[in-house]
Amino acid sequence: MDPVMVHRRRFVDGKGRERVEEVVLCPREGCLRPANSCRTCGHGGEVRYDPRFDADVVDCSSAPHASVTAVPGASRARLAEPLRAISVGQVCSRDILCADPDAPLRVLARIFDELALGSIPVADGAGRLLGMVSPTDLVAPSPDAKCAADVMTKDVITTVEVMPITRAAAIMAFEGIHHLPVLGWAGSVVGMLSSLDVLRFIGQASGALIPRATRRRRQKQEE
Repeated sequence: MDPVMVHRRRFVDGKGRERVEEVVLCPREGCLRPANSCRTCGHGGEVRYDPRFDADVVDCSSAPHASVTAVPGASRARLAEPLRAISVGQVCSRDILCADPDAPLRVLARIFDELALGSIPVADGAGRLLGMVSPTDLVAPSPDAKCAADVMTKDVITTVEVMPITRAAAIMAFEGIHHLPVLGWAGSVVGMLSSLDVLRFIGQASGALIPRATRRRRQKQEE
């Protein structure tokens, strides 16, 4: 019997109540079925956790052999080995936009809209990082907030150009963030690494032609 992945869907109804559905793609019927129905169909079993995938699965005798492929730890390490030689400096954006601490919020809002940016580093006159501003920081700010310094996040996780891209990607995934300011000498901002930069690099390394600007940003530039 081979494992079939369990997918969990959450729904919120008109009264704000939540329900959860666990479903599998049935190999026999080719459609979604409740995961708990597998144990009575004669071909499947109970929902169980499989540490190989870090996910819930159902063992099914009708599943194609190796329908879900686990990558052992040693194999994952070999796959990641070439990426460890790639540094943040080879992937990050070096053409960055910074804000002065006194940059007005209305100006930042216009920049986010026009350039479709995900974050803007706030730096002092010497280019040293002071904080970060994102579009969400501009949603319903306090009445006293007037400029970047009033809404910026001061406790910022950063990276440096020589850090392996694998480590930087792991930091973003662990912290649940999409942007890492790249710092140079004396804490000055010299670049920005985004999760899109990492994905773009992987896509380009596989031979895909991916423009530097996202589709949304290109559309904004054409307007």
